[in-house]
Amino acid sequence: MTKLNFEVSEEGLGRTRAKITSVAEANSAGKLFAGISLGLSFVDGQARQVADPNAEGRAVQPLIWVPRDEEVAAFEQMQLGVADPVDPLDVKNIPQWLIDALRLAHPRHFVWENIDALEGGIKEAAWTVLSEYRFLDHAGFVESGRVLVSEPYALNQDQLGSLFEFITDGDLHIRFVGLSNYYPSRTLRIEIWKA
Repeated sequence: MTKLNFEVSEEGLGRTRAKITSVAEANSAGKLFAGISLGLSFVDGQARQVADPNAEGRAVQPLIWVPRDEEVAAFEQMQLGVADPVDPLDVKNIPQWLIDALRLAHPRHFVWENIDALEGGIKEAAWTVLSEYRFLDHAGFVESGRVLVSEPYALNQDQLGSLFEFITDGDLHIRFVGLSNYYPSRTLRIEIWKA
């Protein structure tokens, strides 16, 4: 049986502790904590309101236990990092900076010559070119369309080549982030923007 111990004061919810001796117990504790996180946020808010009736509670982040030394069953408790969600890609809502970068990266692509024949015009043309990139997975935008995000499980050599070709030819910037929103701890986040 997994037992969690919580510190609660007028400052709200404090540290959470669990005596973990195996990977199975760590998984069980993680599931238990995730299951009660919403309730804990209510406890935090109520505890803070004892000292200050106008205080607001905080969202309690899910914690995970990570094995650090299998021989002595040592585990480290850490917060599960989750990035902000993305607004999904939409053929009707491709930002101008991305259209410009795609045209710069692929000026001779056949689709640019057929813009008038496309129902969605230049945005549909940009969507067609963007869809050919193999590094896009669970993609969308953050920061009101100023940053293109892809959250793949992994990138192979061809996908990395395609990504860096696009960044270089489109005169864009890139950042790899350890936090993702789609399946945290299994995917990585790629952020692309025009400076």
